[in-house]
Formats: sequence, structure tokens, C-alpha cells
Amino acid sequence: MFSQASPLNARDTVQDVILLFTDGQPRSPKGSAVEKAMVVTETNKLKEKNVTIVGVAAGTPKLIKTFKKDIESWVTDSSEVAETSLETLDKDVDKLVNKIFNPLCKPRPGQCFCKGDSGGTFTAYMKKGEITTQVDWVIPITCTGGASYTVDPPNVNSGDRFGPGKHVITYSSSYTNHAGKSVDLKCPLHFTVVTCGCPSIQTVRPTGSPGVDGKYYVSWTEPEPNCPAQPSPSNPSKPSGRFSAGESIVTYKYRVANKFNLKCHVKIVVPA
Repeated sequence: MFSQASPLNARDTVQDVILLFTDGQPRSPKGSAVEKAMVVTETNKLKEKNVTIVGVAAGTPKLIKTFKKDIESWVTDSSEVAETSLETLDKDVDKLVNKIFNPLCKPRPGQCFCKGDSGGTFTAYMKKGEITTQVDWVIPITCTGGASYTVDPPNVNSGDRFGPGKHVITYSSSYTNHAGKSVDLKCPLHFTVVTCGCPSIQTVRPTGSPGVDGKYYVSWTEPEPNCPAQPSPSNPSKPSGRFSAGESIVTYKYRVANKFNLKCHVKIVVPA
């Protein structure tokens, strides 16, 4: 019936089962002995391949009594040979099939995989002066079936607030996979919370003489934050300008990680 060591559709989680039916009276031109010998040979091959064989003897009580011993020698478990009449065959077979297959039709074992930010390191930025900041991440584990995961520290969730420094969140799962193997999986998440702010306010003064308009030329360095930031389109197009006597403030605006805004200033002092 099967030419290889196991059926082509063999799966670790599926047990192969064959139902063997007989009406209690096999017929062969060469006699029943030849046919019985063939059945013995073939069923032994199947049992060596761990295929479960269940017998059903259907017919008159007399035929069943005569032939049941043969069936018991062919099946995997002789105590499981069912007896039925032809009139109740369908009903009895349904019961037998349910008895055999219901225990096998359990939910598929679950499994888990690391994904997303697992194993990586990222930086979260906190506005200068704050104590904590909200940190969001992609949960680095996904589970299917009956498998589940735990988090260490417990009750930590994406979107919680964290203070400055290094943090490690570990998602773990221990489960039995489809092949029956025990698996211990850890999906760590590493991140560092860093304070982000503007440099100290620059105070710059002109070094040359005023022009005919009485204004002085002043240049400075753009006051960039100490973290990656998106400058505002309204920022000065160049770090220089002409100023009259007195004090002036030049403001640069930035957006940090789509979380908060910063305003960094340059102070211009022109003597009277």
C-alpha cells in the first residue's frame, strides 16, 4: 500500500490510521488461505511503519465468530476489533471513527518567533528637564496556537514611560513545537533613553565696523540639538545677518523623533 518507509503525506502531528473492513467471507479463485496470507504480509509491513490498523467485522454473528480471529491477527490491537451487522454498519463505523480520531484532532501545537525589534538596540529621546519619557516599540515576539509568552520585567508594555539610561525588556516563551520538541525562546529588546536639548545659548558680537546703514555684520554657528532632529522650514536660511545696536535673539526650531519640539537660541549683542 505504501512503497516508502512512511506515507508521502506523513506529518509529525498526524497519526496514520487504516480501517480494515471485511464481510466475514473473503473470496479468491485460489482459496481464502492465499488471500489471508497476503493480508498478513501486508498488514505486518504497515505495522512496522507504525500505521495503526483497526478491524471491523461486519456480517452475521456466525460469520463474525468464524472470521474474527483472523482479523485480530491483522490489526494493531486485537482488543479493538469492532463487531457490527450490515444493518447498523454506518452508525457503528461513525462511532468507531470518532473514537479513533477525536483524540488525534487536538488543536495544533503553537509556536513562537522573534520578530520586529528583537535583538536590536534603539535610542529613545527625552526632553531636557523631564524625568521620564514615553517609549514605544514593536513587540518582538509572535505566537500561534496554544503557545504564549511572558515579559520581564512583568507588566511592562509598549508606550510606558522610562527614565534615562539603558533598559532591557525580555519576551520569553517555553513551548512544545509540532515535532514534540521543547523550545525555550527569548526575544530581548534593548533601548537607551537619552536626554535631548539645545546647546548653551551663544552670545555673539560683531567683529567689524558698521556699514553705511549703521548695521553690523554678525555670524554664528547654528545651535543644533545633541540628538537627531528635524529643523523647521522657518529657521534662518544662513547663520549670519546684519543687526543694529542692541540685543537680538535668533531662534531655531526643531522636531525630535516626532515626540517634542525644541527652540534653540542665539543671542546677538551689538554695542551702541
